[in-house]
Amino acid sequence: MKPSLDKSIKYFIFIRHFSTKWNEANKLQGVKDINIKKIDKKKVLKLQNKINNIKKNFNEKNINYFSSNLKRSIQTALKLSFKNLNINNNLNEYNFGKFEGLDKKKSFSKLKFDKRFCKIHGNEEKKSILQRIETFLGGIQTKSLNICIVHGMWLRFLYLSLKKKNIQSLFRTNLPNGCIVTLVFKNKMNYKIKLLR
Repeated sequence: MKPSLDKSIKYFIFIRHFSTKWNEANKLQGVKDINIKKIDKKKVLKLQNKINNIKKNFNEKNINYFSSNLKRSIQTALKLSFKNLNINNNLNEYNFGKFEGLDKKKSFSKLKFDKRFCKIHGNEEKKSILQRIETFLGGIQTKSLNICIVHGMWLRFLYLSLKKKNIQSLFRTNLPNGCIVTLVFKNKMNYKIKLLR
């Protein structure tokens, strides 16, 4: 018998996509559509086991699978054998504009998120990605488990939107490829977010 779930709560598993050549070269990818590298089957199995351990608390009919529309997310979902995948543009990675393809560490020290800077450099404004995250969370039904393949900066902005941290803390948050972040969400004042190592 499955445990009884709070009818007012939304349950999420966010998984950062598997690694690409640009990840390994420490380049910012953003909305550049890059394939994942060949992935070790043991790593895939280990991640599937972690996901299945959470899934066992839910009826399969109440589990939804989501991905951004970028290849690296969709390919990760396919490697994990997700069925009936829902593509959602609100899960797309942050658009780094002219910084895409450049060294991550050097770019992070220059990157800003205000309207004027974004207009000059073509990167996405902070309010735009926060709105996308809010729209995604708001559009999900309660009492379901939602397994989502997302991106590193998207996850960092999720943390920022919930924890109200300084924007520079985004760059210090280590979220390796293939990591899992769980979120039990009622509203912005009542949630539990956890990074599973």
